[in-house]
Amino acid sequence: MLRLKVNIDDVARMRFARAPAPLMEVYAGVRVWKATRRAGRVGAGARRAIDRFPSSARPLLDLIPSTGPGPAFVAPIEPDLPAALGDVRDALARGAARELEPVLRDGRDSEWLRALTAGRPGAADRLVRALESCFVACLLPHWSGVLAAFDAEAARFGETLLHHGAASAIDRLSPLVRWRGGAVEVRGAADAEITPGGGGLVLLPLAFWDGDPLVRGLSDGTVLVAYAAPETRPKPSARVGGDDEDALAGLVGQTRAGILRALPEPCGTSELAVRIGMSVSVTSEHAKILRRAGLITSVRHGRHVRHALTSLGRTIAAP
Repeated sequence: MLRLKVNIDDVARMRFARAPAPLMEVYAGVRVWKATRRAGRVGAGARRAIDRFPSSARPLLDLIPSTGPGPAFVAPIEPDLPAALGDVRDALARGAARELEPVLRDGRDSEWLRALTAGRPGAADRLVRALESCFVACLLPHWSGVLAAFDAEAARFGETLLHHGAASAIDRLSPLVRWRGGAVEVRGAADAEITPGGGGLVLLPLAFWDGDPLVRGLSDGTVLVAYAAPETRPKPSARVGGDDEDALAGLVGQTRAGILRALPEPCGTSELAVRIGMSVSVTSEHAKILRRAGLITSVRHGRHVRHALTSLGRTIAAP
């Protein structure tokens, strides 16, 4: 059992992650799929996922284990996919490939893993392509459902925290997570005791995970507690541009209606594209039309553009 010995500052700084993390979900999904296949429990849903698994993502099967510790650097909690892939590259540049040495000793040896560990040219590019293609092929069709499940869990946690306090909110995260005597106990995790020291906890429900909570320290001094969301395996929701018509879609079109509804909080173009299941270029063109209509604002920060609803946009997008 893992014990997180928290103090008052940790409780005060306890918070949810900003949004679902694409690469954390990729990591969780690959682990679950490998464990399911290993146990001979491959049902119809898993077979469909296998059929979608692109050949360019196959290196992940060497890299990510079905059980035991895995390389954390491939699973940052950044919600913007391009930025998360950049985090993976940055981690490799700082020597994170050293995390792969236990993987090699564990018998999952391959020429590609050796090349990645040695920092050979092209190996990092292959890893980034594998992560991106796995997300696009296997998770993107479900992503609006992942967002909905995340928002529902965050709302449930916030309501419990408001009405019953931090201890009850933690107790209701997962059957494997409990508040006991000034510590957060995580059953199923390796026996250890961690003292965050006031950095706080970051809570992240995972839609494609069904195992024990995953706990690790982050670079900013916080401790991540990632756990299986109560509603795992979200059903694929209708892609933006489907056949269902409503008043908002009749006014601005299905795709632009989807953009308005995907902006309860401001976000960048890449994250917005992930939310609605469209390419960045298509999303950018539709955002331009909405901006001209006075429904969203777009503010540039360096190379990135951040979109937000105007008062008018928020009014017409309200359910």
